[in-house]
Amino acid sequence: LDGQIDAERVVVDRFTKSGWAEGAATVTHGDTTFRGKGVYFSSPEGYVKVCSGSRIDSKDLKFGGARP
Repeated sequence: LDGQIDAERVVVDRFTKSGWAEGAATVTHGDTTFRGKGVYFSSPEGYVKVCSGSRIDSKDLKFGGARP
């Protein structure tokens, strides 16, 4: 298991392995957990964008590749 997404009102494109959660969402990958509302995620890019109410918990978070 590479990661896990628990979300309300989510649409996933299995072809692109990406999706959008309109409601509350929790994305877990390894030791990192992202929480918030309005979450876009892309598995191939390793990208998660939290649009509101964000919270990130991580034991080993590196900001070198972070995007605004």
